[in-house]
Amino acid sequence: MYRLRTTTALNTKNQLNMSGIFTAVKTAFTSKGLETPKYSVNEAAKHEGFQERRYEACKWVSTKVMAMTYKDGTSRGFRNLFNYITGDNEAKQKVEMTAPVATQVVPGAGPNCESTFTVSFYIPSEHQADPPKPTNPDVFISDCPETKIAVKPFSGFAEESDWISKGRELAEDVEKTDLKNKLVKEYYFTAGYDSPFKLFGRHNEVWFKLDD
Repeated sequence: MYRLRTTTALNTKNQLNMSGIFTAVKTAFTSKGLETPKYSVNEAAKHEGFQERRYEACKWVSTKVMAMTYKDGTSRGFRNLFNYITGDNEAKQKVEMTAPVATQVVPGAGPNCESTFTVSFYIPSEHQADPPKPTNPDVFISDCPETKIAVKPFSGFAEESDWISKGRELAEDVEKTDLKNKLVKEYYFTAGYDSPFKLFGRHNEVWFKLDD
């Protein structure tokens, strides 16, 4: 199994080498003008049910929360990070909101164990070289290397059960391909791109890391 059970239980100073199978870097902004991490897509691999992306190395601001439920963990994590971008940092500097809100989920050992939720905001390009230092000891800057990711998009308002079921589908889809031995199964990521107030056309993604 992929450890996807109810929990009540990663762009760049250097350009990618584009001589390989990955396409040009995708646009770095959403339709709402929110900056996103840059990535390229392996268009040569027509995977059924998912997309193979390579994200450039970049910095994120992150916070780690232990919680029994996805909603509790991500809500607490989001508040910590929102405080950071609205001035809770040593420079007392406002930082632009970006997308997605990415959460690494490490499931607990059992149904009555807390899971670990590491919630992250992408640091916008103007601050990538020198992000404002957090003042909250629970908030930290993550330096993520270039990373290959399997991605499954889906729409609608995502509840905990949706993330789990889509994550399981993604893992099963990857297992049917030549990437199956590269799939990192110990954790997965959720990625939400929209405000809670957006009613239609919502975009969500589940990610699994792929070893090179």
